[in-house]
Amino acid sequence: MSIPRFAAPALGLMLALLPPLTQALTPDTAQRRDLEQAALQALERHYVLPERLQRLAQHLAAQRAPLDAAADGPAYAAQLGQLLSQATRDKHVRVLYSAEPLPTELAPTRGSPEQERQMNRFINQGVFKVERLPGNLGYLDLRAFTEREQSRAKLDAAMALLADTEALIIDLRANGGGRPDAVAYLSSYFFKERTHLNDMVWRTEKGEEVDAFHTETVAFHYARPVWVLMSPRSVSAAEGFAYNLQQQGRAQVAGQTSMGAAHAGGMQRIGAHFSVFVPNGRSRNPKSGGNWEGVGVQPDLAVAAADEALRVVQLRLLEGMKERSVDARLLRGLEARIQTLRDAAAP
Repeated sequence: MSIPRFAAPALGLMLALLPPLTQALTPDTAQRRDLEQAALQALERHYVLPERLQRLAQHLAAQRAPLDAAADGPAYAAQLGQLLSQATRDKHVRVLYSAEPLPTELAPTRGSPEQERQMNRFINQGVFKVERLPGNLGYLDLRAFTEREQSRAKLDAAMALLADTEALIIDLRANGGGRPDAVAYLSSYFFKERTHLNDMVWRTEKGEEVDAFHTETVAFHYARPVWVLMSPRSVSAAEGFAYNLQQQGRAQVAGQTSMGAAHAGGMQRIGAHFSVFVPNGRSRNPKSGGNWEGVGVQPDLAVAAADEALRVVQLRLLEGMKERSVDARLLRGLEARIQTLRDAAAP
């Protein structure tokens, strides 16, 4: 059984946060061993870096005590997922518990395609806030990269509102990832020429297969400065967006080092109520030849406190505008806003 491509971890994480509707099941010892064996087999068949699996079974055997101590199904899933993630050094690998029995074939993000569509609508396709900040700075707070065909209208609307700003700040500090096709679509606004952004290299039964992602034709070209805000909560597709633009020299990144999860994959059923996320693809940037797996996207402008990044970038942009300004009224407004931002600095 193959794993669907282009899985969006954001939905799986959101569903995992929802409270269970029924009392959680508690697997017995034999069931726990069966679940562990099924998880190992799923990883051995599909995991993108099989060389990392050489001592995985021994690692689990050495950690038997915390697995057996888990009080119920959700706690066991969390513990098993944590151990698998540590052993593979892959932050995408996780195990999820479902209060309801799982279907034999899972959608990439654990829920059904219809659940994913409903969740995407509920979160407004990830578009949390669009704002024009003082000094005519654009601000887009994006919490997820949902499937391109679903998110395109929202992204187009957001960019239309921001088209005439002097610079754009894209806030991905709380972005849980998503779809590479949506990453490529939003990125298209920032390149005049068709640009090769990223490859996904997949492990398949036939060997490696590659999907290339390029920019496409969008409503207009945004040619002004772009800053991307990142934090340790920025993961997967959010990291890919920042990394691609940074490598192309099209955006600067501010904030803190991101999570460091550059793999993609899908959910695999390992029991009636348990599934494991198995990454079977890795990002490969055409500029660097690598990705951000395990190390995160490194900021061009490091900001010690994540909640200070927006203020710091605004200050950097407005100070640059002040140096170039020849309009007395604009200059007074910039000076006033700069002083306000300086006064708001964390003690």
